[in-house]
Amino acid sequence: MESGATEYKYTGSYNDKNQRHGSGQATFANGDFYEGEYENGKRHGHGTYKFSKGAMYDGAWKDGKKHGKGVFTYPDGSKYDGDWVDDMRSGSGKYYYANGDTYEGDWNRHLRHGQGTYIYLQAGLMYTGGWVNGKRDGTGKITRIGGEDAGPATAPPEAQSPPPEPVTKTEPPPPPPPPVEEKKEPPKEDPEKGKSKCCTIL
Repeated sequence: MESGATEYKYTGSYNDKNQRHGSGQATFANGDFYEGEYENGKRHGHGTYKFSKGAMYDGAWKDGKKHGKGVFTYPDGSKYDGDWVDDMRSGSGKYYYANGDTYEGDWNRHLRHGQGTYIYLQAGLMYTGGWVNGKRDGTGKITRIGGEDAGPATAPPEAQSPPPEPVTKTEPPPPPPPPVEEKKEPPKEDPEKGKSKCCTIL
């Protein structure tokens, strides 16, 4: 187990360079908790990170960042299920907002961007079309949730995504390995020791 003055605690496996490697559990001083895979000292592979204030991420990691498929649940009850790139919602994913609205489609750097469908639950309306930097843009169509033409109906404003999720804590460097005691070679024995010596008398 690894611990220190900051109350960081790690239990798990290491590689031959004394880096966290393989499966492990880490508890941070602020109460955050991570359980999952490591590679060469960084979160890498699949793992679950629980924030002390209620948020949680469960999914893929690469080089210490959320990267790949993953689900992030926010303290307000909203949830994102989809692709991540370098700790940001990017790629394809579905967001479940706290007010019941949903958006499913393309994302870029935390924002709705590309093609996607937004359902305005309380208004009973649905928009399918283009998005640019989080806003409806380009060709799109507003219909009723059942698929009927909404006519001149105007969709209400979209629910706003919560602020970017709190930053995951960085793993501290592992403690240095204990010094290796240098083995001393035993003194070499004199092959002549113990042999009787003689001399020739002239």
